[in-house]
Amino acid sequence: MSKRNEWKFWQDDRERRGREGHIGMFGAAGIVVVVIIVILNNYFNGNTSSTEALPSGKAMEQHTKQQVNNDSYTAFVDRETVHNGTGLKVNTATVSKDEAGKQSLKVNISVNGIGQSGYNMVTFAEGQLVNADNKSTIQTKLHGFTEPGMRSVDETFSLDEAYDIAQGQNYLLQMKDLYLIQRSEASLPESVRAGHSYTVQAPQPTPIQIEQMVWSNHKEKLTIVYRVDREQSIAGVSPGTLNLKDDMNGLIAHAKQGDQTIELISLNRESKDNAITQQFAVPASLNDQQREHIRLSLEYGKVVRQIKGTWTVSFELDEDQP
Repeated sequence: MSKRNEWKFWQDDRERRGREGHIGMFGAAGIVVVVIIVILNNYFNGNTSSTEALPSGKAMEQHTKQQVNNDSYTAFVDRETVHNGTGLKVNTATVSKDEAGKQSLKVNISVNGIGQSGYNMVTFAEGQLVNADNKSTIQTKLHGFTEPGMRSVDETFSLDEAYDIAQGQNYLLQMKDLYLIQRSEASLPESVRAGHSYTVQAPQPTPIQIEQMVWSNHKEKLTIVYRVDREQSIAGVSPGTLNLKDDMNGLIAHAKQGDQTIELISLNRESKDNAITQQFAVPASLNDQQREHIRLSLEYGKVVRQIKGTWTVSFELDEDQP
């Protein structure tokens, strides 16, 4: 190779290497820039996506609900006490707070040692929750066990503003006097009329006074206002003994036309004058004669067994319990 050609070869080679060097350098720099842009884009999108996806009000509502949920938790208690051969067990205790900040403690309990037949409802006469640390006490109206097998029931204690639930607090659940009840129904006479009194032949005669029977909505809704001697609605129990929240005893349990059940759509009890108002949705397919002969049934209860005494279960409100 001549010197001239050799010089040109090295010059061309040096220029080629220089171009490749510049391309490599700018290529690497370009990749770095792209990566930075992607990272920044993801960062800003990640920070703003939640508020862009929801209007500001929705985002605030979602945040508030998360705060409320953070105030709720369940302690697994698993503590039991036995009295007269019957056990009362506290399974769980759930703390909750509503959006207004009001706290409640829902205690899931179960009973055992009472057999499996001869009754269809079990209830304690009284229930209270005692804070063993500050000695404050909260009463509650009881639901009672109506689940098959009487396995468990939730009893909720709503707390006033001055009462504050916190982990580590010690509680006593106290339940008094257990009743086993057989609930049944007794039919009222056919074609009852407003302004008349009837006597239901339950285990003991129970009078019921029909105050009003009003048809509305093209005779597709029936409103019945009546009074019943609720003191006799649970045979074998003196008035005011059972503290039941949703007691169906002494209420019209069913309205029927033949084999067809008329749906109950509302229920209201006026404690001041003992008046009860129930509304039923009547099928449009019924004719006037069928509407005139809707049969009503009154629910009542009979105590088949009483277990006297007080059951007390102590537990600590701790998520890691027992």
